[in-house]
Amino acid sequence: MTHPLAFADAFRDRSGRRQAWGLGLLSLAFLSWFWLAYQLFVPYEAAYDGKDVECPARVALDRSGLAPWPDEACRLRRDTTELLGVLVVSLPFAVTGTVLYTSGGTAVRLSTHLMELERLQEVARRR
Repeated sequence: MTHPLAFADAFRDRSGRRQAWGLGLLSLAFLSWFWLAYQLFVPYEAAYDGKDVECPARVALDRSGLAPWPDEACRLRRDTTELLGVLVVSLPFAVTGTVLYTSGGTAVRLSTHLMELERLQEVARRR
């Protein structure tokens, strides 16, 4: 038979691992979001007929919304559908990471709370 403290320690270890996995998945999602923001907000160069063409950032910071492409090379270099695909692929990582991190943290806190309640009940019984 397993001692209750050993069981509680194993439970907290599993919950900590669940939290670590959640943090790892959230980190992957955040990295993809930072890459996506870089692709959208930073100007870049594209090769066109053997010369480099300056292309504006995809999201212009003025009232016009999306910046127009100066030529076809800029459009091909940073395709909007590819960027949208990165966003869509990152969402399951973010949701799963959030669920794992939250459930792991909640389990650890509830376990600690339960152990403290049992300790206080034991102290009250001794009085």
